[in-house]
Amino acid sequence: MDPLFTDSRAYSTWCSRPSGEKVPTEESYPRPLGCIVISCVATSASYQGWLESGSCFVAFKRYVRFGCCVRVAVLCSGGKDSTYATWWSLMRGWDVKALVTLCVTGDDSMMFQMEGVCVAGLQSSSCGIPWLPIATRGKPEEEVNDLRRGLNGETSPQADFDIFWPEKWEKSGIILHDGELEIDALITGALRSDYQRTRLDRMCSSLGIKSFSPLWHHDPSEHMRRFPMEGFEVRLSSISADGLGEEWIGRELTEEAVEELIQTSEKFRFNADGEGGEYETLVLSAPHMKDSINLRGEKHWEKGRGSWKLISGNLSSNR
Repeated sequence: MDPLFTDSRAYSTWCSRPSGEKVPTEESYPRPLGCIVISCVATSASYQGWLESGSCFVAFKRYVRFGCCVRVAVLCSGGKDSTYATWWSLMRGWDVKALVTLCVTGDDSMMFQMEGVCVAGLQSSSCGIPWLPIATRGKPEEEVNDLRRGLNGETSPQADFDIFWPEKWEKSGIILHDGELEIDALITGALRSDYQRTRLDRMCSSLGIKSFSPLWHHDPSEHMRRFPMEGFEVRLSSISADGLGEEWIGRELTEEAVEELIQTSEKFRFNADGEGGEYETLVLSAPHMKDSINLRGEKHWEKGRGSWKLISGNLSSNR
């Protein structure tokens, strides 16, 4: 048999479990070349328009030519947009090397979600992708540099995991990425934040990789309708908008709930997709996740604002 069609650990990426055990990941093994070429040809035919105009075209074209798969990492908070971007990347046939999460230890962040981001760790376990947690104080500009250091392998994922992971949360199935991320592009779930995107684009340029935001400027209402339609279980984890009461905390965004959210956003004039910080979300189940996530928490509500303070989280095989 052609050696290109056989598995080999010669070029595998080794990752660490929270216990310190070193394990190879399935994504590390070379995929059958024929499958990769077929996948790439189908994708390039269907999406030639956006590929030729998109920031990932150069990397994609190069890897189609050599019969390889585009290697990416996804900046994932566990929220709806970054989780959708993860699924989107997998649907393109790209090799997702890691889910990267900025874990904010400070009081605020201009760039990254703060509430419940450990859900991203459970998501990584559920879909079999290594997790790269990166601790940051959340200070402007400094947090982007923290991300750069993490991608370069200059941080300690194990130490950051130990600092940030909640005591009562399941961690047995999580595999931590170890070392520098060898990727061609960083995928984000950015919707319309120029502040976030320009800084990420600049950082990726300095690293010699592409920055790609597949959800950029999607119609807010249609974007929200896609989640229940595609099988995502999305729940609101924090509320900061007039018109959204305490009953929305922890509520699942079913088709009916999404329509109600859109109507409320039109009445009270806030962004239906939450891009302005009106609310934050967590995804408990998605098409690319083998297991769903169970969360237990308490509602906190004060002066028209509230959040879902999570106590424990674990995976369940019952989807």
